[in-house]
Amino acid sequence: MPLTPDPWWPPAILALALFSDAAMSLRPPKFIRDCLNGVGFPREWW
Repeated sequence: MPLTPDPWWPPAILALALFSDAAMSLRPPKFIRDCLNGVGFPREWW
């Protein structure tokens, strides 16, 4: 009995999306930083 789902690509795409989201949480892209700074959102809450 294989442990990989059939088809394998939907979980792989979801894992990539989750990894990308986690990476952007560590250091937000410039347009998100500009938006958060523009509305005066405290940096400690990022």
